[in-house]
Amino acid sequence: MKLLLFVVLMLFPIYAYGGEKTLHAHMIWRVINFVIFVAFLYYVLKKPAGAFFKNRREKIWKEMDDAEKSYQEAINAFKEAEKGLSQIEKEVKEIISLNRAIGIKEGENISEKAKEMIEIIKRSKSLEKEMIEKNARREIVTSIVEQAIEKAKKHLAGATDLSLHRKINAKSLAALGNEIR
Repeated sequence: MKLLLFVVLMLFPIYAYGGEKTLHAHMIWRVINFVIFVAFLYYVLKKPAGAFFKNRREKIWKEMDDAEKSYQEAINAFKEAEKGLSQIEKEVKEIISLNRAIGIKEGENISEKAKEMIEIIKRSKSLEKEMIEKNARREIVTSIVEQAIEKAKKHLAGATDLSLHRKINAKSLAALGNEIR
C-alpha cells in the first residue's frame, strides 16, 4: 500500500507540471514536488527512524548510567586501595622500627659475646703462659739436678763407696722433687 502511494505521489508533480513553460510555474511545481517528497519520507520513515533514535537514545542513556556506575566503582576501589596503601605504609614503618630495635639488641648481644670471648682468650693465654713458665722451670730444675748429680758422682767416685753414693743420690733427688712440686 505504501509503495502504491509512493508511486502516485512521485508521478503527480510530473503530471501536474504538464506543458506550462513559465519559470515561475516550474519553480512552484518543484517546491510542491519537494514538499510532497519530504511528506512521503516523513510518513514512510517516521516509525523506523523514531524507533531507531529512541533505541539509540536509550542505549546512550544506559551507557552513560553504566559509565557513571563504573566511575563510582572505580572511585570506591581507588579509595579502598588508598586505605590499604596507607595501612601497608604503617605496617612497613612498624616493621622497620621493630627491625631496628632487634638489630640494636642483636648488636649489643654480639658485642657482649665478643667481650666474653676476648676474656676467655685472655685467660687461656694467661694459663698457657703460666704452663709454659712452669714447664720451663721444671726443665731448668731437672737440667740443674742432672748436672749436680753428675758433678757429685765425679766428686764422690773416688772418695766413697757405692752404697753411700746411692743414699746421697736418693736424698738429693727427694729434696729436689719437693722443691719442684
